[in-house]
Amino acid sequence: MEVIRFEEDGKTRKCITIDLRQILEAKANPGEQFPLQPDDQIFIRPIPQWHLKRLVRIDGEVKYPGLYVIEEGKTTLSQIIEKAGGFTKDALLDKAEVVRWEASRTPDPEFERLKAMAAVQGGLQEMTPQEYEYFKVKSRERQGTMSVDFRKLFVEGDLSEDIVLKHGDFIRIPRRWETVTVSGQVKRPGLLPYEAGKGPGFYIEQAGGYSWNANKGGTRVIKGKTGLWLKPGKIEHLEPGDAIFVPEKPRRDWWQLARDTSTILGQLATFIIVARSVAGL
Repeated sequence: MEVIRFEEDGKTRKCITIDLRQILEAKANPGEQFPLQPDDQIFIRPIPQWHLKRLVRIDGEVKYPGLYVIEEGKTTLSQIIEKAGGFTKDALLDKAEVVRWEASRTPDPEFERLKAMAAVQGGLQEMTPQEYEYFKVKSRERQGTMSVDFRKLFVEGDLSEDIVLKHGDFIRIPRRWETVTVSGQVKRPGLLPYEAGKGPGFYIEQAGGYSWNANKGGTRVIKGKTGLWLKPGKIEHLEPGDAIFVPEKPRRDWWQLARDTSTILGQLATFIIVARSVAGL
């Protein structure tokens, strides 16, 4: 225990260290052993690491979701899933994830720089192709997500995926949804029931087909497992959780196009006249 006490000048302070255990174990009145004075400040410091609780949280499709105590540096992912009673029948292991809290709070200087660029008008155009690809990938990425394949670990028994957990880790086990999402420029965007073996064209037809201003060539399939954007021609059939995005046709300023065309034609006419005049000489 520390007592901060002012000297007689009212400005200078001194620190007095006291063994609190001796005072509490003594039979005499504590106030008689060390009488306090006006304006004394008493500090009782906690013991470092005393009964420090290390916790992880698991939400979603397990039998007993909630907070669980771990032994730092020893408790593994499979041990916590076992404590939580295992997965429910509706668990979607392909999209399950572990988010490391301490890593999610660590800023990425390069991504922050690119975000600042993107916030300025014309900033995206100033990025190099590599910078733009990095910006897109990091924008879709959930910061702090650990690279763990739940299916390999819990279905195939690959223990190399059984990571050691840390305090603050968050485990999310999503519910299996037997649907495919179609969004963008289709007549009836939304969720559609998943049908095994069907490709992108089938689901676009189920959504009413393309709308009048759909950019068909820009259609992309977004894989639910990985978040990758793929051209429809590279995919034979979709999987539950996949999404189809149909962008809008780029808008064109026809008046500006007409003016540019007139300018070019005028310059061409002037060039022809000058050329004929030179030839006549």
